[in-house]
Amino acid sequence: MTGLGRRDIIKAGVALGAGDANLKQNFDKGSLEAIGGSPEQLGKLARSDSEKYQRLVKELNISAG
Repeated sequence: MTGLGRRDIIKAGVALGAGDANLKQNFDKGSLEAIGGSPEQLGKLARSDSEKYQRLVKELNISAG
């Protein structure tokens, strides 16, 4: 083990991936945008998206069955 924590290793891997030209090209084809950020920022975005879609499901009366 290198002494790096799991969070540091994941963060470094994501940073490398975000800078990869082939990966960026594939994201562009799929209308995705690779951006950097902290795990905390990702958590905040995920919570915000979850709340938004939860409201939409309720307002549009969408059900799984």
